[in-house]
Amino acid sequence: MSVAKHVLRSAEKLIQGDRDEQYGPHLENHKRIAQIWSAITGVEYSPETVAAMMIGLKLARLGNRMDQRDSWVDIAGYAALGWDMACSNSDEVVLFELGGGELACDAHPDVPHGFDRDASHSAGRYVCLCEAWGREKNA
Repeated sequence: MSVAKHVLRSAEKLIQGDRDEQYGPHLENHKRIAQIWSAITGVEYSPETVAAMMIGLKLARLGNRMDQRDSWVDIAGYAALGWDMACSNSDEVVLFELGGGELACDAHPDVPHGFDRDASHSAGRYVCLCEAWGREKNA
């Protein structure tokens, strides 16, 4: 397994198991953090902003030592949670829309996921990398 896959799998394990058990569901936890930060600073924060700011904290720590595996894993986890919370808080976010507006992504373990900028601009919607992967795979 590549190092990148190991980091992503480690992050997935943390956000779908250990962290939920320790701190509760991620949306509720990030809402609590946002409320506390808002009370302290007088600025409103959303749960996804908390995730983005936690990524900033991890980046600052990496500024001292780039070889901190835990910080890299945490960044991947916060990115996934941030996107999940951003999607849950917006009617405008489209997840992997195919055909009739269904949410569908290829579940194959080797399939790439992520924002395909060129295809999304052409299609006028969010296009996941897995959509092209499926066409290439069957071509």
